[in-house]
Amino acid sequence: MNKIGCTVLFAAAMQVQSAPAATIFTDRTAFMAALSALSDVSIVTEGFESDAVWGPSRNSIVSPGSAPSITSQGLTWRSNLAGGEIATGTGPAVFGSYGFYALPHGNTSDSRNVNCDAFPDDPPADSVCWQNDGWLISSESGESLYAFGGWVVSNTGGGAKITFLLDGADVSAELPDNPDNVQRDGIPLVPYAQPIFVGVIEEAGFGTVEVRELSGQDNHAQYIFGDQFTIAVDRANTPPTSRCRQAGFWC
Repeated sequence: MNKIGCTVLFAAAMQVQSAPAATIFTDRTAFMAALSALSDVSIVTEGFESDAVWGPSRNSIVSPGSAPSITSQGLTWRSNLAGGEIATGTGPAVFGSYGFYALPHGNTSDSRNVNCDAFPDDPPADSVCWQNDGWLISSESGESLYAFGGWVVSNTGGGAKITFLLDGADVSAELPDNPDNVQRDGIPLVPYAQPIFVGVIEEAGFGTVEVRELSGQDNHAQYIFGDQFTIAVDRANTPPTSRCRQAGFWC
């Protein structure tokens, strides 16, 4: 099913020639305009503000907390690291009181004794020394997603960059020069807690979306956090109350 109701062109949108063929956005206005051209979708806006839903993930120094996964408004959020958990806290909030992150922030210890410090430059592309901080989102009931965008921030020094993986395929890959994104290209983040908007739209749909940081290494960590996400979900069986608002912020 073609989810694009009309052709929309934006200078701020970058068409990526990869599999799947997706459009990346770094401008929220352009993303929202393209989102409005999608047909037969329901829009879910998630700001992590609902204590009834996100309470188990609330994390602070005085009251630690995290959860293996949380399902909110029909979408399941979890870490992209096997055995990892997710958390919400006040520190990374861009809007409202809470932001979202993986806990731990990817692979942050040389648990396999690879001696990551031995690499003078970047490790091999498939090395376990890459941190790969990030998270995965999917529909609880298996509906396809068509758009995902929100604010991402890093509280570490310069160098953090992110990409999206749709059903495991990196949208930053370019054939033939960079298959599977072995060069680890991505969208650069502004260092030290300056949020930027990033989004992706794929009119063919996808089952899972992963947000992944690409430059952090076991011995040179880069941390990412997210807030205020907008997701387009196939309208079939999507709850009509997907747009939820509490105290002026999307929940």
